[in-house]
Amino acid sequence: MISHTAKHAEFSLFTLPQDLQEVMHQTMRVITSPSTPVEDVWPPVLEALMRTVEGIDGATLSIREQGVFVIRAQYGYTSSLLGLELPDYSERLWYGLSETEWRAGQARRLQGEQILAHLDWMNQALGHLPHHQTLGQACNLRGLQDTVLVPLLLDGEVCAHLNLDGFTPRALDGVTSTFIQGNSALLTTLLAVVNSSRRSSELQQLREERDALRVHLQLSERLRRVRDPEALIWLGLTIIQTGFRTEFGFRIEGNQVNCTDGRTIDRAVFKLSPLGHSVVPAGALHNSVAFSVLTVKAGEDQFIGLAWPAGRIVQHELLLEALVGVADRAELAAELDAQNIKLLEGKEGAMFIAGLALEARDLETRGHTERVMLLSDRLATALNLNSEDRRTLRYGAVLHDIGKLGLPDSVLLKPGPLTADEWALMRTHPELGIALARRISGLPSGVHDIILHHHEHWNGQGYPGQLVGTAIPCLARIFSVVDAFDALTSTRTYKPAWSMEEALEELEHGMGSQFDPDIVPVLRAVLLEADGTGVLP
Repeated sequence: MISHTAKHAEFSLFTLPQDLQEVMHQTMRVITSPSTPVEDVWPPVLEALMRTVEGIDGATLSIREQGVFVIRAQYGYTSSLLGLELPDYSERLWYGLSETEWRAGQARRLQGEQILAHLDWMNQALGHLPHHQTLGQACNLRGLQDTVLVPLLLDGEVCAHLNLDGFTPRALDGVTSTFIQGNSALLTTLLAVVNSSRRSSELQQLREERDALRVHLQLSERLRRVRDPEALIWLGLTIIQTGFRTEFGFRIEGNQVNCTDGRTIDRAVFKLSPLGHSVVPAGALHNSVAFSVLTVKAGEDQFIGLAWPAGRIVQHELLLEALVGVADRAELAAELDAQNIKLLEGKEGAMFIAGLALEARDLETRGHTERVMLLSDRLATALNLNSEDRRTLRYGAVLHDIGKLGLPDSVLLKPGPLTADEWALMRTHPELGIALARRISGLPSGVHDIILHHHEHWNGQGYPGQLVGTAIPCLARIFSVVDAFDALTSTRTYKPAWSMEEALEELEHGMGSQFDPDIVPVLRAVLLEADGTGVLP
């Protein structure tokens, strides 16, 4: 029996035969290439090793992977053995020596009758298992006359084993201790490089997956609050561009490409591939290098994507998943936006009908609802109110006098001046209105402010709360100016309609007493700008 351990073997590349030096160089290049599958590393190594000694008819190299040994290279047998998984316990049984000798890397040799007796003993324990049956047939185990198994150690653990077989008596006499020592050292060196390369690759992959997870978390956290599809796309592209360290993001719409760095590019530069990945040649983007481009569809004739210098390794699958997530969110936001517009239009229409119902009761205010709604929107635009406040102001304009539905006809439709008691009753319509408005679900709180406070005066002499100055809600201050202007320029039973200029002068006279002094001048500018005559479209 061969008595040798490779545990403490010294290995130098320059002590190898020329053919082994060459295979070592080639193998190192293959191992260090990130695109090479690990299983492609070992077959040429084993074949080169087998050429250095005579008498070996067959051989297998099994590498320990995730708790089992896997045949990664074979010599003299069939390629069907490659990838066969061998449980640790069956390999220990085939080895046959003690745990101590196994962990010491002690080579084991069996010959002639020893092999048959060993196989009979193994068949009792393993004969029913598929892997043992496969080995028995593919390797003609009962025809063996000589066999050597060498455990290969790395960091004190058996990480692989080399099995050498001969089918004639004493076929492996040429397998000397020197051969085992040198080749065990070579194989364990390569195993160390492979494991190091694999760990480095796994660590890099873990880093990339960690970064990708961080990007997805940022997308989830920051985009869930964004409702505007346009803003969502640009924020999403910026987050992905930063997280994946790409050069720039872009959005293709029609014939134009808008980039996150502010550039606008002709769409003809981008030759989009149906698979989503393409390359923009050097110079096309006024850069000296070519760019890899990844795009996903984000709506009708619309794409979003990212670009990075060609040749740089980027996790396409992770990047694609992030882009698709942004595109899906933007598409959903656009759908929700369209649905919300329909709902808002429906709600606005319903409230407009409510305003018309008020006009049907109070004939002298016919057209008032539409006029104040349109003028309020024009004034809100001039004051740079956001879209939500503009919408709230329109709703408030429609519903501001809803409380009059609760007033008796004797007061609301009285043709002459109201008595003091009747005025007291009339002045309750803001509180009556707010009570009714609270029954309408989904109304912004600003609508309630307009209904309740559109008769407040800047000097505190209004009603119902006698609020002073900026204590009056902003939208109520804006609407009170519009409401007063329309009342002055409308015909009533007790007065004719005033001209626009007369009405504006009256409002200016009330600046600082009844009206916010900052709003009246803006209303004048809006009216004069309408068409040069003061007539609103």
